[in-house]
Amino acid sequence: MARLKEFLTLIRFEHTVFALPHIYIGMMISPGLERVTPLLLLQVTMCAVFARTSAMILNRVIDMHIDILNPRTRYRYKLITRFGSKNLTLIAGLSAILLIVIAYTINPILAYLAPIAVAVFFIYPYMKRFTSASHFILGFALSIAPVGGFLSTQVEGYGWNATTAMILLVIAILTWVSGFDIIYSLGDVGFDRKSHLYSIPARWGVKRSLYLVSGLYALSVLFLYLVRFFTPVTGYAYLISCVIAGVLLAYQIRIAGNGEWKHAFDLNMWVSPLILLGLIIDVCIL
Repeated sequence: MARLKEFLTLIRFEHTVFALPHIYIGMMISPGLERVTPLLLLQVTMCAVFARTSAMILNRVIDMHIDILNPRTRYRYKLITRFGSKNLTLIAGLSAILLIVIAYTINPILAYLAPIAVAVFFIYPYMKRFTSASHFILGFALSIAPVGGFLSTQVEGYGWNATTAMILLVIAILTWVSGFDIIYSLGDVGFDRKSHLYSIPARWGVKRSLYLVSGLYALSVLFLYLVRFFTPVTGYAYLISCVIAGVLLAYQIRIAGNGEWKHAFDLNMWVSPLILLGLIIDVCIL
């Protein structure tokens, strides 16, 4: 049990709480919502877990020689050496293979989408060595999840409205994730500058970075709101969840500006479950 706990700590498994809802939201705005079964829910959940496991391990192993120099992330290096980088890489590869195989059992189209996600997972850790746009690469990586959920219902001819809703949701998640990754990097501004790593706070400073995050969050809430005009499943509960999410994101920016970036980042775990809850209430109750 101790080894399992250490492994879950390494991949920050508890953060799956804000990663999983993305794929469920994609399923719920799909015209094929009535085709969702317990088996399909299990399959897409397994895909999400394997995808995130592969992504987090790759991130840790690729960055291990950077993490050991950073006091905030030094514990990661200790965990990696305990498990062995080769063993962890093997687990990452196996997780990626299982992701692709299970995706194929859901819908062959997803089997083509899954390798794209894996490729982005592999590329992302290297980006901070070359460009401050790495935050947006992570945003793109997580925005693939709702597309997988949307396509998992296997409906042919999704139609203009459903496709538009999906695109709006992807943009909303991309801007939201990019924004909170910028907030997360506030904790490493000094280290990033010293180590010649690229991040928006390290390049632009905290104040201007938070201005950018404010704009990204505003776009995210706007696109989440626009989704309701292109899918019949969104109602008042979804609208209320968007408003509350907007308030949470605004509060994040405020406390991040006061130096509480860690607390601000942790608030993100409530955003996507909140949006999902609004959809569930609209579909199942209202």
